[in-house]
Amino acid sequence: MVDDYCASSGAVPDYGMYERAHSIVRGNHLDELIIETAEETLRKAREPEEPLIPEGRRGFRRDGA
Repeated sequence: MVDDYCASSGAVPDYGMYERAHSIVRGNHLDELIIETAEETLRKAREPEEPLIPEGRRGFRRDGA
């Protein structure tokens, strides 16, 4: 987006241009980002949490419990 603008206008890109381009692209895809976040939240809620083993790491116990 910034490259296209600079090529057509002859402007020199700066940090602010990239910030504005990022905001525009995020705004254009806001619905997709919201749906993706909701789907990830639901997926994580459905996955069973692995039990903690004594060392504080996640994993399965060898005795099958």
